Amino acid sequence: MRLTPGHQVAVTAAWGMLVGILLFGGRTPVEPQDTAVAPGTSSTLPYRLSVIDAGEDGRPVHLVGFDTGWAGMERGGIANALRVIDFRGSPPSVVVPAILIGGERSHPHMIAVRDVNGDGHADVAVTTSRPAVSVLLRDPRGGFKPAQRYETTDTSRGVALVDVNRDGHPDLVYTTEYEVTGWDRLVYRAARVILRPWAAQMPFRYLHPPGALKIRLGDGTGAFGAERVYDASPKAYTVVAGDLDADGDPDLVVTHESTNRISVFFNDGQGRFGDRRVLTTTGDRANHAAVADFNADGHPDIVVANWGWYDASGTPSVTLFFGEGGGRFQEGEALPAIPGSCWVKTADLDRDGDQDFVVTSWLSTYAGVYLNQGGGRFERRLVETGPGNYGFSIRDLNGDGLPDLITGNWRDGSFSKLYGNGDGTFRL
Repeated sequence: MRLTPGHQVAVTAAWGMLVGILLFGGRTPVEPQDTAVAPGTSSTLPYRLSVIDAGEDGRPVHLVGFDTGWAGMERGGIANALRVIDFRGSPPSVVVPAILIGGERSHPHMIAVRDVNGDGHADVAVTTSRPAVSVLLRDPRGGFKPAQRYETTDTSRGVALVDVNRDGHPDLVYTTEYEVTGWDRLVYRAARVILRPWAAQMPFRYLHPPGALKIRLGDGTGAFGAERVYDASPKAYTVVAGDLDADGDPDLVVTHESTNRISVFFNDGQGRFGDRRVLTTTGDRANHAAVADFNADGHPDIVVANWGWYDASGTPSVTLFFGEGGGRFQEGEALPAIPGSCWVKTADLDRDGDQDFVVTSWLSTYAGVYLNQGGGRFERRLVETGPGNYGFSIRDLNGDGLPDLITGNWRDGSFSKLYGNGDGTFRL
């Protein structure tokens, strides 16, 4: 089932971008009665999806980040709002009024979900195109308390909630794109704007500003301490966690979206990350990574989605780094990829005991389903979605015990629901 832009207007804020929580199940949604949309605005576009909770019937509730696109940003508008919507009814019911969490001309980049204050409810951390990270705690009524805003040097990008020091309290982990201040910051930004028309002809697709990995330790109450800053140049983007050296501590993988590199940061056991190793992918613009043991040898592996470039001047790729133990990895192995490959998540899609994965593409109407044939050998199948599938989730949407897909299609403002058959294939 595909939810069209006309339906998606149910979670539109006037002239803006928003974050909404959608319960995908039951009927195709229609417009809630209390939602007003300003005439002449572009439709909001689903950008990120993350499961936040389970509904009363066990079906997942999704946290969705929306973006109005460049046209909406040019007009400026309400940027980030949180809204809870139950789509099972007709019309859908708005459970929580919109709560602003950002400023104008901004949109959500990444979303992380975890209970950070020990009350049994999932809380949310959101990065936006602003120099801050917002943390939203659930309130007793199921809504959210006002956002706690943690200022940072520049645009925040990736975010994760991980207990890096193993004290039982999730910590706030995030990246920043530019780790420069003063005149240096102005020079980087000005050069990027001036040189953008010639970016495809440059040796590197963009100027490479220094980036950073940042960590704030949680105290278990939902508050986070002072920043710990680690160099993550160039242009740090997404961050994911996994125990990559099998020492029991969560390590971190950071992608560098303007290059073909990723960085692996190893935890010293105290939540500090002084040991960094850089791996080179097989494509251009490393966008997102995931960690799993694909060849069942007991060593974690890394898969990376490289989206390439807007045209044939860049190389899209899916790169597999097989782990050798002790934090060592083999040279990257290239798998076929759709142009615009951007987001990757793992799951056992065909119920054979091996980890498979899905890669979405923000430039295509297809997503790639990579089925593990054993030993880390993959067969790719394509599934059709709406145009520009970007954020997505793998969850059992209809309660049949099989993994399903839901994609947010960034280019037309729709969602695609694909129900799994249990063998790695999907149906509408």
